[in-house]
Amino acid sequence: RFESGLDNSPMYDSPPVTFNATSHHMQLYDVGMNSMYLMEVKALLAMANATKRTSVIDTLQERLKTISDLCQQNLWDESLGIFVNRLSLTNSFYARLSPTNFYPMLAGLATDQQVELMVSRHLTNNSEFCVSVNPSQQLQTDLKALKQFWNAKETDNCACSTEECETNRRRNAYQFIHSEGAILNSTAVNEISSTDLLSLNLFFSEKNKDYLLTTNATWKEGDYTFVRSEGYCWPLSDEGGEFSDLVGLDLWWSEKRKDYQTCGTDACHKDVHDSGYTLVSNLCRVKTADALPCKYAMPSISRADVAFHDNSYWRGRIWGPMVQLVYWGLQEYDHIPVVTAARKQLCRQSFELLMHEWLGKHHVHENYNGETGEGDDVGNSDPFYHWGALLGYISLVESGL
Repeated sequence: RFESGLDNSPMYDSPPVTFNATSHHMQLYDVGMNSMYLMEVKALLAMANATKRTSVIDTLQERLKTISDLCQQNLWDESLGIFVNRLSLTNSFYARLSPTNFYPMLAGLATDQQVELMVSRHLTNNSEFCVSVNPSQQLQTDLKALKQFWNAKETDNCACSTEECETNRRRNAYQFIHSEGAILNSTAVNEISSTDLLSLNLFFSEKNKDYLLTTNATWKEGDYTFVRSEGYCWPLSDEGGEFSDLVGLDLWWSEKRKDYQTCGTDACHKDVHDSGYTLVSNLCRVKTADALPCKYAMPSISRADVAFHDNSYWRGRIWGPMVQLVYWGLQEYDHIPVVTAARKQLCRQSFELLMHEWLGKHHVHENYNGETGEGDDVGNSDPFYHWGALLGYISLVESGL
């Protein structure tokens, strides 16, 4: 996996990806690697034509066609609308998406229809790669993720959204699972005329070693004490008004675990059913997680992947070289309007990311936090690294300089 150049990328986590110690191959049919190979073959063809090396042209053209055909036959996942890595041993798709899944555009491998699907479903999806072609959605910046955490030792689930809560969870060995939805932060409530919004209140029981998130103002059963309000949600009777994509949030209880769990997603509901939880009450309605705002584009793994929140190297951080390669790929399909719009927006967001620490500290980082844009938040991001400047270079190219 280290020879891939992507070191700790979750695309190569074992299991299920394995390494064959005899042949010295990773058992994965890799979209990114094959795409860059095709790009290399195209470059060699261009040089062969320029230098009139006619003896190698037929061989290179044959290689280009053979690998292109194999990639189309084996790596395009029609149901997802994107090229996906395939596990060699099981011949099954392994859909942990990263910017490398867009690399087929580099070699002109993808059809126009495939590119439109990749861009519309994934590249411009706020819950995945966040190239925000429509960045000014109403109240978007007032939404925050309601994140689900799990502590296996304490058998405790905790759903919360404030920075203070998330920091405390990570310090106490809780693992992020997924986002249950999007709720309003406190400042947004003052700007909304509705008086029916409900506060989502966090409680803690020392007796049960359990956190509880509910719309109740108090919760005395089990000696739960109020911690803080985590944000606001819409009442069950609210059909949403301008917010048409609201989903229900409900509270569940496990007598065996002495644990409350607040759920808003299908994944959470499956978990509580499989684990023997019983429904306590329907709480309120929240927006779906794909409505969450995201300022910076092209994290090294999809925001929907659990590893995005690791925020460590290729597990969620943004890297200039990946942005550059996807930008080049988008250039190959400039005749498609949605691609042109996405390419220009990628440049704007990448420039904003570069300026985030440059203006205050004159740092050009090796990699950046995919949510906050910080480079200094971790110890393994060099603050003055050449390829960080690619985030600004693509804007220069885009402007014709």
